[in-house]
Amino acid sequence: MKKLLLAFLFLGTFISAQTHRFVYEFQFKEDATSSNSRKEPMVLDVNQDDVKFYPYIYVETDSLNKKNTGNKNLM
Repeated sequence: MKKLLLAFLFLGTFISAQTHRFVYEFQFKEDATSSNSRKEPMVLDVNQDDVKFYPYIYVETDSLNKKNTGNKNLM
């Protein structure tokens, strides 16, 4: 029993397939001469293999597509 428990703990340390998701507000100016700035929610996903940076609207759209399984909306 102890060997089985150790095997699962040992295996768990090598299998780390979790995505870390950071949601934050990105503020930017469209034109360097204007004083108006825009704010947009953005997402940063960090995996073991890659990093993805995209607008939050993609997360919302993906969630809706998963909810409505027959819907094939693509942006």
